Amino acid sequence: YADLVIHRCLIRACKLGDGGLADHERDAMKETGQSISFTERRSMAAERDSVDRFMAAFLDPGAWGRSFTSALDMYDHMAGMWLVGEDMPQEKNAITLHPAEKDQYGLPVPNVHFDDHENDIAMRNHAYAQGAAIYDAVGATRTFPTPPYPSTHNLGTNRMSGNARDGVVNEWGQTHDIANLFVSDGSVFTTGAAENPTLTIVALALRQADHIAGKMAKGEL
Repeated sequence: YADLVIHRCLIRACKLGDGGLADHERDAMKETGQSISFTERRSMAAERDSVDRFMAAFLDPGAWGRSFTSALDMYDHMAGMWLVGEDMPQEKNAITLHPAEKDQYGLPVPNVHFDDHENDIAMRNHAYAQGAAIYDAVGATRTFPTPPYPSTHNLGTNRMSGNARDGVVNEWGQTHDIANLFVSDGSVFTTGAAENPTLTIVALALRQADHIAGKMAKGEL
């Protein structure tokens, strides 16, 4: 699946005040005579807390100290940019069964192996440089090249192909070797392209269902 590279920049500094409001938010409300209820304050504070938790986990995994926490303090003066590209398919990236380790049912546990392709690394570095240039142009005070998230959409391994030599299933998700076995998930993808795969998986499954229904109605399956 494509890398999710996030750039974040600080536009200007702020300090949180009472009730989870930033100082400039509270001052603006005073000038206009607005007020905010205790429930609304609690809701806004809870929202800020959830954002802080997310950023603490993903902005710079493992980071510590004032430089890092100051970024969390000023999250509401940040802009985020997602740059998405295609991870190159590689034959050595695969899911295999562990030769010795077993799960609680005595079955071999899966072993997921993934290495970046040279193009993946080049694409990511290019995204970092271009993203930073954009933020510098609008006056960012700090920029954070965020590493790819520690999660993936696992695709491939049962890839579609025109013949059994090059893949596992045909254009309908039907396995080349077993006529009545169909695969209906992201494993049939030949590449991750550059977007989330869910809608494509659903579209392929609906198309496949119509195909199976038609074949069964004709007694061909």
